[in-house]
Amino acid sequence: MENYSLLKNIQGDNGNPDVIFDTCLNEERNSSFPTADDRHNPTRKRRSQRSGADLDIQHNLPELPTGKDKYFFVSYSSEDSDRVWSYVEDLENRFKLPCVYANRDFQPGKNTQECIKEGMARSFKVLLFLTPNFHQSDWCYHEKEYAFACSVEKRTNFIIPVKLEECEIPSALMPLTYVDATDPNSDVPAKIASALIDTETCK
Repeated sequence: MENYSLLKNIQGDNGNPDVIFDTCLNEERNSSFPTADDRHNPTRKRRSQRSGADLDIQHNLPELPTGKDKYFFVSYSSEDSDRVWSYVEDLENRFKLPCVYANRDFQPGKNTQECIKEGMARSFKVLLFLTPNFHQSDWCYHEKEYAFACSVEKRTNFIIPVKLEECEIPSALMPLTYVDATDPNSDVPAKIASALIDTETCK
């Protein structure tokens, strides 16, 4: 409709077909429609592919079980908070997967152990962001042990390990495939979101 109005206005002004064609062509180049350059631009092509893949993942994500309002409880060392937060933002914004993130969601003045238990109780899965800092943190140790206890109680896997840095993998996590965030080419948030689609780990 807009192109028709533009053509009508140009015809009213001069009626010259060559002028009409050139004017419409210039208008199209300035519009928001993709051009040949856009389609062959590698960066834009990758963005388009990622957007399509993101939609596929979102479409296949399971519904939260009754009594849960978060997909992930995020366990991490405060020393690694900046990097972990960037992944949390992607999970929440790209894939619409709300998380329990201590720096943002733990209530000030409340017992930390109670915050951990309540946070895990309302979450579908627990993300363990493994680094040397994680292994040295007492709070991370308690969160890991409580996540194991929840897995045993529910008789299902409750944990998704994410190797954020090269570090030792705890023996209890050895049977689980981890998300390798040390690979610079890995789309870590997409791999985490995709882990929810695996029927063997999402019962």
